[in-house]
Amino acid sequence: MFGYQAVYDDDFFDALDYAAKNGFDFVSFDLNVPRFYIDGLPDARLDEIRGYAVSKNVKPAFHAPGDNISLYTDYPAIRSGILEHFSSIITSAQHLQARHTTIHPGAYPSLKKFDAKNDDFVAAHRDYFSRMLYENVMHLADRAKDVLLCLENFNFTDITMETVDKLLANTDRLFLTWDIAKTYDRSLQKDEMVESFMLKHCDRIREIHIHDIIKDFRSHQIVGEGGIDFSQYADLLHRPDIAITIEVRPREAAKVSRDSIISMLC
Repeated sequence: MFGYQAVYDDDFFDALDYAAKNGFDFVSFDLNVPRFYIDGLPDARLDEIRGYAVSKNVKPAFHAPGDNISLYTDYPAIRSGILEHFSSIITSAQHLQARHTTIHPGAYPSLKKFDAKNDDFVAAHRDYFSRMLYENVMHLADRAKDVLLCLENFNFTDITMETVDKLLANTDRLFLTWDIAKTYDRSLQKDEMVESFMLKHCDRIREIHIHDIIKDFRSHQIVGEGGIDFSQYADLLHRPDIAITIEVRPREAAKVSRDSIISMLC
């Protein structure tokens, strides 16, 4: 099951049209993009989008905003606002019969001393911030019913992975998104701890993000033009319960990348 990340598309209908015409099974609408905000849309508009998606035989999916939002947030008013906003996204995604909604964990504060290699502040507050992440994600998981709530491995630290371990053990409403390229840095060195964590919980993976990395340049490049060997993940990429989102922009480059990954897997 292949989809692409909608960022530069004109609107929901334009993206669904492109997906249908080019053999994509779903569209992952990025909710960092104002034209795709679904929270607060009236039911009639949601019904129109849902009906159009059904007519095109293309599933909608959503990526919640994550570049400037953290689910480690503890400030009461801001925390309440984030949870309310994300809950609204989940409710609208369920109305649209979306396959999944993906979230980022975000980051906790880092306040190192001037001469320290390690962060004594994080060490002192580890349990506190772990509890914040646990409570915030569990709050959202409790609201996900028919839509899969998937936590992406963006900025996964040892604290994050320890907390996600507990979450996965204590709810069956949380799943994982593995962004394979985010397991590597720009020099294409692999983070073995993150990969081991994802493989340990491979039964909970429901989405994979695909894009390539050109060494010492940047990620979100066309598959095959960078240095990641995706064939080593073939077993996961062939699983029928996993949606593969091509995160290469714009959509024409996503189509090239999809065709390239299919060729690698044949």
